[in-house]
Amino acid sequence: MGFTAALGGETSLDDVIGRLKTVTNYVRIGGITFVGLLTITSLVILLVITGMRVVARREEVEILNLIGATKGFIRSPLVIEASIYTIAGVVMGWAIAFISVLYLSPSIVGYFGDIPILPKDALGLFKLFGAILGIEFFAGAILALAGSLVTISRVKKAR
Repeated sequence: MGFTAALGGETSLDDVIGRLKTVTNYVRIGGITFVGLLTITSLVILLVITGMRVVARREEVEILNLIGATKGFIRSPLVIEASIYTIAGVVMGWAIAFISVLYLSPSIVGYFGDIPILPKDALGLFKLFGAILGIEFFAGAILALAGSLVTISRVKKAR
């Protein structure tokens, strides 16, 4: 189903524009909500995984504390491990999204016609998804750092 303003007068064109603005707002709100839910879910999963790893390494951490290891030396393997999980998750999610867009782009472009939804050339699409990948790496790094440091501090308080 597409929108058309060829029938009727000014009011039908205004109605079509109004409907498109409403749909756009709903898509934005839904997208922001979805991204928020995924962010919270990712943080919780990262907290659980790193928490389990810290509990499994509790004796090792205690021994390192006894021999005088610095907090940074104890925390760094856990932060690196959380970063590896995050990088793997970002790359897999980005690849799935990129392949899905490549597969669905003919249908999307055909449905919207002359409205530029996706870049028409391959270089533009690669630039767009490169920017998305960079943003995902940045957000993932923040999540990994925050999640691992929160987990380490929670486990230390629980002792």
